Amino acid sequence: MHRTSRRLLLVLPVLFVASCGDDDDTTGPVNNSLVGTWDATVIQLTSVADPGTSVELISQGANGRLVLQAGGGFGLSIGVPGEPVEFGNGDWGATEVLTLEFGEGDVQGTWQFDIDLNGDTLRLTGADTEWDFDDDGVEDPAKLNLTLSRS
Repeated sequence: MHRTSRRLLLVLPVLFVASCGDDDDTTGPVNNSLVGTWDATVIQLTSVADPGTSVELISQGANGRLVLQAGGGFGLSIGVPGEPVEFGNGDWGATEVLTLEFGEGDVQGTWQFDIDLNGDTLRLTGADTEWDFDDDGVEDPAKLNLTLSRS
């Protein structure tokens, strides 16, 4: 796995930076049932070109955290063994999908996930990203899926 792939991918608890966005800057209405601190139990990337190809980072020793604030700000951090902890933050909103709009940190752009909240387990699926699945130095289109547990 390449360091640049991780940088493009995620960012989720060794170092955590949360934004202080205000309600006027959110990407949509805040779904109060999602507000809180969520620890990753699954971080999975699946190749768009070959859906049978995927990588799961938690099983490789990674850790991640997503904090969704009531004011519409979020922070995301990820720690992968042997790599510096990376982070991102910005504004979030959720209606039919969860939208994370990155404003600062190692991740740029916007991720949109389908949401499945069941008690204290949150599954986020289908965000567009990139990952170097074959370690050839070329980023491949990927889908990012997260399973998180409320802290």
